[in-house]
Amino acid sequence: MLCWLNLAKNFLDIIYPQWLNISMTLKEFINQQKIALESFCKEIGLGASTSIYRYIRGERIPAPDVMRRIYVVTGGSVQPNDFYDLPPLDQVEEEEGKTT
Repeated sequence: MLCWLNLAKNFLDIIYPQWLNISMTLKEFINQQKIALESFCKEIGLGASTSIYRYIRGERIPAPDVMRRIYVVTGGSVQPNDFYDLPPLDQVEEEEGKTT
């Protein structure tokens, strides 16, 4: 159902390779794509939208299998790091370089 998103992302990756590193939160993805939560839940194999609400609010982190399905369905736009509030890798590398 979201294959049009994957096609668009593949096209943009060719034109703008930096898009490969763009990620967003689950809430941003759902809002941007205007996806109904119920249909997104079906797409990732969840029976109820309660868990999605908790993921969006940061009250719960998806199990690894659910996180993988979210990653795949969103075409990589929502990444596991997005659930852990980790800074971008280049920022971490920069901070570590300053301390050594």
